[in-house]
Amino acid sequence: TTTTTTTTTTATTTTTTTTTTTTTTTTTTTTTTTTTTTAPPSTLCTPASTSGILYSNQFIYSPTNRHYAAGMLNNQFGVYVAYGYNNVTSTSIWTAGQSSTPAGAFFAAQGDRNLVVYTSSGVPIWSPMVNNGGVGAPFCLAMQDSGNLVWTDSTSALIWQSGSSG
Repeated sequence: TTTTTTTTTTATTTTTTTTTTTTTTTTTTTTTTTTTTTAPPSTLCTPASTSGILYSNQFIYSPTNRHYAAGMLNNQFGVYVAYGYNNVTSTSIWTAGQSSTPAGAFFAAQGDRNLVVYTSSGVPIWSPMVNNGGVGAPFCLAMQDSGNLVWTDSTSALIWQSGSSG
């Protein structure tokens, strides 16, 4: 007797790896630029409790033609010839006449009805001493198209003016 044993082992390993990577990037950029043109200020108004301040190279402009600007230029408060907004010349038609103006001087339109130029340390060096006029706040300093700078009360009554005109 013969016994034959046949063992057949069949191993089949099938490995299928399918990697599909699809990357789609769509970038849409829309840029909208909006330019808002704001008229430069022609007044500086202040309530009774605070002051409106103009530092070096800060101005209020004549409202229609912008030919005049009032503010601090070279540490001197005055009314200057301007050729539009942010184009103020050193040609003055009126100045506050401070005798000596150190660097850092600033102008204050005060809620107590007064206009004052101060040194950087707060020492007053010019004022028309107008704090006894006017009805009530707000008080407004306004640059007129004529070149005249006016300080008025809440009823628009004149408290002080530079008397300047171009």
